[in-house]
Amino acid sequence: MFFSKKIGKTKKEMLAFLMDHFFYNGQFAHNVKLHRLGLTNEQESKAFEMLNVPGFVEQTSEDLICDFSEDHPDYTLEFDGRSGGQLVLAQRALVSTEYKSWCRSCGQRNYTTAIGEGLSEAESIIARNVLGNGRCWFAKTYLDQPEIKEIPLSDADKLKLIEKYKGMEWATFGNKCGRCGASGEHGRVNYLSEPFREVTSKLIVDRSEFAHMDKAQLHRWAMLVSDFDQCCDEIRENLIDRIDNCQVVEHTRQVTQTYQTIECANHHDA
Repeated sequence: MFFSKKIGKTKKEMLAFLMDHFFYNGQFAHNVKLHRLGLTNEQESKAFEMLNVPGFVEQTSEDLICDFSEDHPDYTLEFDGRSGGQLVLAQRALVSTEYKSWCRSCGQRNYTTAIGEGLSEAESIIARNVLGNGRCWFAKTYLDQPEIKEIPLSDADKLKLIEKYKGMEWATFGNKCGRCGASGEHGRVNYLSEPFREVTSKLIVDRSEFAHMDKAQLHRWAMLVSDFDQCCDEIRENLIDRIDNCQVVEHTRQVTQTYQTIECANHHDA
């Protein structure tokens, strides 16, 4: 392995591993500039050529970084430095996007829940009345609405449903998409589970703190950093495999362009 180092089992050996590791701006890191990866001159030249192809870095590293984060949900790897030449260990968190529904036609995501599907006729009437006017009336006022009066439920049961929908601040009756106008089976549908997005931040480490950790704490850090090293090695190996087995192919794409001109009918003197 290129980056990975063997770790001893004693507290002293794990502390030495962590203290001696390469750091970049206070972060566990590895210098992954091409001239630091142990490539041959031919490999390095080919790698520079491949770096000009959009998405090459992501294709080489993305899946391996995802695998690392599956094993360590609170951490990830990021490229850092002025030219992206440092691969660093970073913090990772999943936070709610707060989206509640999405459109099946155009994919637009929405912060409101679509209410209507699967409701009984009585509940549908109450939901439409309450959400349709922005939940602005007092609960008892809805009882006087003609549609709600005709519902074969007690006032107490009606009020429970009215209060339920008055409490739904981010909900709309129906699933019409505000972007493309699609509705029904082509309109918005609620997410089955809340969607999240990944947020990353720098993992700044004070190495002096390692000296005060017990063996169990040092072991957790050592295993995390060791897996980070291994992931960096796997990314390097993936890069070399692509260099040795792939090549840059140039394609020509013809683009049809629409333009306007002025054309006049021929005029002849009589």
